[in-house]
Amino acid sequence: MPHDAGVDANDHSSSGTPGPGRGGSLVRPPRQERSRQSLLRLVRAAERVLDEYGVEGLTMASVAAAAGVSVGGIYRRFADKRELLRAVQDDRLCTLEEELVASMRAAEPRLEAVVAALVRPAGDWLRRHAGSVGSFYQADLADPDMRRRTEESYARLRGAFRDGLLADRGRIAHSDPEQAVRIAFALAASALVQRSKVGALPAPDDSLDWDRLCEGVAHACVSYLLTPPP
Repeated sequence: MPHDAGVDANDHSSSGTPGPGRGGSLVRPPRQERSRQSLLRLVRAAERVLDEYGVEGLTMASVAAAAGVSVGGIYRRFADKRELLRAVQDDRLCTLEEELVASMRAAEPRLEAVVAALVRPAGDWLRRHAGSVGSFYQADLADPDMRRRTEESYARLRGAFRDGLLADRGRIAHSDPEQAVRIAFALAASALVQRSKVGALPAPDDSLDWDRLCEGVAHACVSYLLTPPP
């Protein structure tokens, strides 16, 4: 029978979600390290279920089975499926933001390198989690706090992108380089998210290879930045 090792009902945060010490997270971690690790294990199990079976297959029972705990152990952490999904979304958003910001900060201070440092890892992440991105979009619509959290993360990513590109601002062929950078970021983000089957957007072209898409998006962004407006 599944066990509840590490799930301490007396030591959990009021929000019931992970994210200890991670910038922008909506949540507070449990106080004890053992409980934090237990909570993270549940979230990782939920992520695996979501990627494999989609939001319809994400149930307390399926996550309990994947994590090796009882269903009661899940309910001691999460009141319902919505709270569990919110925890997964928050954790993934933290991870994505950390990875992309680190990638852009490590890039050579040239337009081509910074654009690639955003587009390539973002495309890889969206490709891996394409099955759950639409669910997260719908969750944002239903949860004002999560929507705000997503918007704040988006703004931080845009800021890191701006900082990297403006280090090479002398090559940006626009009278307002900062506005040009914002447009380039919007172009990249929109193209990648659209390919990820977000529900409110037109059906994507599933035959479009992710690698070619990332290459084309990066080329389009750099070309826009280097080309003077008419």
